[in-house]
Amino acid sequence: TITQTDRFAAALVERAVTNWYSFVGTSDMNHYFGTHWFRDLPWRETADYLARSPLQHVENVHTPALVIHSTDDYRTALDQGLQFYTALKMQGKPAQLAVFPESSHGLSRDGRPSQRVRRLEVILDWFGRYAPGCGRYRELAVRFLGRSPRRVGGQCRVFLPTERSAIPRPLLAPRVRAG
Repeated sequence: TITQTDRFAAALVERAVTNWYSFVGTSDMNHYFGTHWFRDLPWRETADYLARSPLQHVENVHTPALVIHSTDDYRTALDQGLQFYTALKMQGKPAQLAVFPESSHGLSRDGRPSQRVRRLEVILDWFGRYAPGCGRYRELAVRFLGRSPRRVGGQCRVFLPTERSAIPRPLLAPRVRAG
């Protein structure tokens, strides 16, 4: 959606397909998508796959974007998030990348509790920074968690590069224990 409009103050791109052409070659459901969502396989219908890919339209993005992905996501491989984030940064657009190690496509539903909390912290911080009035969501999170989300550790690395550089190294931070 953020490749088609600038009506949002901030956006979350989470475990999203950003390049249909490469997705079909890496997803655990590649045959299904290649045969049910498209007329033919990507090497026969390249233009159709690219036309539907947000990465193809990334120059239209004017909304600050937070990209969240997991290393062990076999439905939507990590390369999907990395490609979109890198394309945004190469154009000097405001973007942040959060990668959760040893987590799957279901991070928000069945991930480790510390990672689920950290994910919410990252999202709340992002929208608090770019979307006016989102500070209220932090209050709701505190009420839901029963404590300040900032006091909970998690396994996540957040990148805020200031240059138009590629993905910083190392990609993942060492494990952090909650407590």
